[in-house]
Amino acid sequence: MDVQKTLDHFPVLSLAERDRRWQVARQLMDASGVDALVVLGLRTRENFDAWLTNEALGGIVVLPREGEPMYITTGHIRVLARHDCVGGKRERWVRDVRVGDVSRNMKSFFLEHRLGAARVGVVGLDAVFVTEPLGVAPHAGWTQVTEALPEVRFVDVSMAFANAVLPRSQEELVLLRRAAAIGEVATRAFVEQAVPGARESEAFAAVMQAIYSLGGNVTSPTMILRSGPESLGWYSPEWLWMGGEPRRLERGDMIAAEIFPTYGGMESQQQLAVSIGPATPTQKMLGAVARESYEAGLQAIRPGASFAQLCELMQQPLRAAGCWNIGPLVQTVPVIYNSAQMVGAADQPGLAGIPLPPVVPITGDFELREGMVLAMEPNALKDKERVCIGGTVVVTADGCEELNELANWLIET
Repeated sequence: MDVQKTLDHFPVLSLAERDRRWQVARQLMDASGVDALVVLGLRTRENFDAWLTNEALGGIVVLPREGEPMYITTGHIRVLARHDCVGGKRERWVRDVRVGDVSRNMKSFFLEHRLGAARVGVVGLDAVFVTEPLGVAPHAGWTQVTEALPEVRFVDVSMAFANAVLPRSQEELVLLRRAAAIGEVATRAFVEQAVPGARESEAFAAVMQAIYSLGGNVTSPTMILRSGPESLGWYSPEWLWMGGEPRRLERGDMIAAEIFPTYGGMESQQQLAVSIGPATPTQKMLGAVARESYEAGLQAIRPGASFAQLCELMQQPLRAAGCWNIGPLVQTVPVIYNSAQMVGAADQPGLAGIPLPPVVPITGDFELREGMVLAMEPNALKDKERVCIGGTVVVTADGCEELNELANWLIET
């Protein structure tokens, strides 16, 4: 991919893409035997409401089998942005946007469309998504909805909807490639800050500056970052929440990060592993194992292959080297399916006495299809030392397309 050429343009989605998405959703209605869809966006990571509306109002979408959808939000200030001289120039997908009480607006729309006794699919109701294990709907709010519509039969269709969304269209892939190109620039900015004496916060800030200056965005958890000679934790740096001086980098450290550059709602991911100074023998070994796992994954990705088989092939190099993995080796984007985690940790002598969680099994299996997006995340650990590499990959008609390059290797400074 020509990064600079990709970054020269700021593409947007067309109304044809809107119509395609609504058609996909209505095909799901037919397959699920429902008359409408209720898609709960609210504060979720994946923002499936935005997939139907091309706006992120943090609300709820109701799409009937026929006619246009309704978008409910409690954020009136967000909606008013449609009506100033800047926001008024943007093409909007949904005209019926209602602000305020969710149950009242739901009841009104359902009665208007003769859905008061319908069978309706709900996205986000049950505990189904990896990032929303307790479900999306708040108990009190959803109770108000069901009490307002006592004759409606709500059924959860979350996984069916997620599976329908996973294969990306050609228009979506144009936006995704720009997100990944932003990730390349952000990776380079991160590496430039990975020097002895620099604070973790400087690398963090460099990534954010690169992403936002290029018209990108980030999704939760904004950025994962960890530095030091050891690495067991894997989340946002603790100084973001607990205060204290961000850690200063030292020679021999590994500074690692997971970044989530998005553009136009399309998320890419890059796994960064940078040694401060020449890599140690253990770091080199872990980098080689992670790269072998990455290459095994590339060879396995093709339409018709099973996700479970892809995960198993990526696990084999770690098993052969006596390594373990703390996080998934590969996941879908959006994050619906993960490979198994904590595999082999119990066999590491250097982890004795640490309260390790059990192995987290693969989230589920499915058949890879053209247009699906995968985040390659091969991470190899020996005791407490860790290397994780990888970028974003798209399943193509005859294999896969790599959208990133810099993050696919252990980087030495």
